[in-house]
Amino acid sequence: MSSVTIHAAGSYTVKRTPELVDLHLRIHSEAPSSADALEAVRVASADVSSRIKALAPPKADVSAAIDSEEHDIDDEARDPAYPVTSWSMQQLRTWRVIPDDHLPRPPRPPVRMMMMASAGPEEPPKPQPVFHAETFVRATFHDFGKLSSVIEAVTANDAVSVDNLTWEVTRATRKALQTRVRQGAYADALDKAVDYAAPIAPNSAPRPVEVRDDSISYGRSRVFKAAAPMMMMDGSGSPESTMTFEPEPIEISSQVNVKFVLDI
Repeated sequence: MSSVTIHAAGSYTVKRTPELVDLHLRIHSEAPSSADALEAVRVASADVSSRIKALAPPKADVSAAIDSEEHDIDDEARDPAYPVTSWSMQQLRTWRVIPDDHLPRPPRPPVRMMMMASAGPEEPPKPQPVFHAETFVRATFHDFGKLSSVIEAVTANDAVSVDNLTWEVTRATRKALQTRVRQGAYADALDKAVDYAAPIAPNSAPRPVEVRDDSISYGRSRVFKAAAPMMMMDGSGSPESTMTFEPEPIEISSQVNVKFVLDI
């Protein structure tokens, strides 16, 4: 009995609504003195940390690296009583910048003109240094509604700005979706092999003999859409500004190459 080799590529993609969001805040100040810059960041940091700490469980992890790419948060870790699952603050750093110190100074007049002048040319004023202080805060929310009010509250301070929002899913969801896309990619390759085999040997089924996992991609949604502020009335009848966010779906895909043998 002879056989035919069939190579088929398969792919599969799923999209999932985010379950978590990482709020990255930048706290930065610049001032004529290092003490003033540090004090502005200290005050803003204290306000941010107190607000976030009040929303997190008592044992929330505050030592996680701010650039961590993986979330080991299971469903049971998302306590409905606490909108924040974990948070961290980066070590404060300071530096100074002398404005325009890298630019060339105006050319000096020729020596002959200097000798004719009664007084030498005036030197341009020496640039004064500007002192900077900065730190970053990351907080992971599972309550997206509370996220909006926190952002509005902390960014009322000019030293605080939103550096990034990263939408995520829990570890359990991510693992389940990865299994689903792998199996879906193989099923796609098998369907192609069956299609190729039908006109060659209608009564024979292709047998897989080799599977090569080409890749699995897991796209975190880093782009967020902030809807236009909505004007609502509070209890006193005054307008109140609210902000809503529309996260893009998390996309996970897998590609696989499968080698089949068809007996004819």
